[in-house]
Amino acid sequence: MVIFTSYKIKIQNPLAWKGGTRLVDKNKITNSSLQPNKPNGGSVMKVLNVLLTSLILMFISVQAQAQTTINRSEIPIATHFYMPIGDRNSDIQNDLRWDVRSGTNYYTQLFPGDYFDPNGGSHSGWYVYTDFNTNVNYDNSSYTNNDYHPAEDWNGEGGGNTDLGQPVYASAVGRVIYRQDVTTANTFGRMIQIVHYLPNGDYPISMYAHMDQIMVNEGDLVYPTTQIGTVGNTGTGAAHLHWEIRQQTFLTITATTVSLKNEGAPYTANLNPTAWPGQNTTFITNNYYDPTGFIKQNDLVGKYSPNTWNTNGTSQAILDRFLQAKEAGNPLGSPNNNGPFGYFTHTQDGVTLQDFYGTNTGFDHDYTAIILNPNGTQAHLLKEGFWSHYMNHDGIRNLGAPTSE
Repeated sequence: MVIFTSYKIKIQNPLAWKGGTRLVDKNKITNSSLQPNKPNGGSVMKVLNVLLTSLILMFISVQAQAQTTINRSEIPIATHFYMPIGDRNSDIQNDLRWDVRSGTNYYTQLFPGDYFDPNGGSHSGWYVYTDFNTNVNYDNSSYTNNDYHPAEDWNGEGGGNTDLGQPVYASAVGRVIYRQDVTTANTFGRMIQIVHYLPNGDYPISMYAHMDQIMVNEGDLVYPTTQIGTVGNTGTGAAHLHWEIRQQTFLTITATTVSLKNEGAPYTANLNPTAWPGQNTTFITNNYYDPTGFIKQNDLVGKYSPNTWNTNGTSQAILDRFLQAKEAGNPLGSPNNNGPFGYFTHTQDGVTLQDFYGTNTGFDHDYTAIILNPNGTQAHLLKEGFWSHYMNHDGIRNLGAPTSE
């Protein structure tokens, strides 16, 4: 893997620099200039202080402006997204739900997951304290400064710092594109951003903030099984995970690379890694996704409809055929709702299939489907003329067993 790191160096004083080395005109360092008591004179210490100050300023500027650029070809396609906290074996479509939080009268989003707090106490479940694009918390108290929240704040059911140190996982396969390791108050604290590649060609960014520990570095390839850190309270009060899904508007995307815009820019509502929208709800709508809504929508390739859920929840044959098409230069895009069955793998007239729509399939049109054979072990791509025939005849027709694609 190739990770490019570029630096935008801001020269902080007017003296000349070249290749990182201060240029001093030796003709101007005369005997008189080294004698502090003469008019217009100087001192060796003055020269050294200027040099040292300039070097420090340049170092700080370089550190703040470091920019990681990642090859697009080295970001695997993300066909499934998952929760960054909680039970690793839960079903996103059914177990991630709105309900009344235990011990309260308030509705919020809930997710299963047992854990032990730092003192050994046991707790069960996670809940959202502050939801996406709202200025009130789940209990109707006002959010900080009446700002609108561009994320979901996930907390362990024990409250307070009981979830401190609990594992945080990547939401999907991707590359770490940004790492911030600070503990300054009223910031994102220790924070990681991961760029993902969707079947439809988009590059969303997942962000995980206020962590206690960070376990990955910029450029690392991560999976939903990769622990990237632990829940913390850096930059904030009580421990929790601030979890965002940002749109690709935060990225500079070239034909071959992706990088974050405006690294080192101020903590304001512009497209930089530490952007905060304040009360600008339009900025949130245009540049962020609802995190749990996003992962539910993008956790569908090969997934069965909830009312026909099978033992493992996924058709591996459909998923494998989907990835095979992508590797062959025919990305199918994303699951498509072609009828009353939604976006899921479903059974119609005894045939199991999943519909897709993409704008860069390489086929005659943008619609395709993947069909399972009767025993569910092989999947076949339905495209172009066969797909049109299937749609024009309102569904399944028996043309005999396929011999090839």
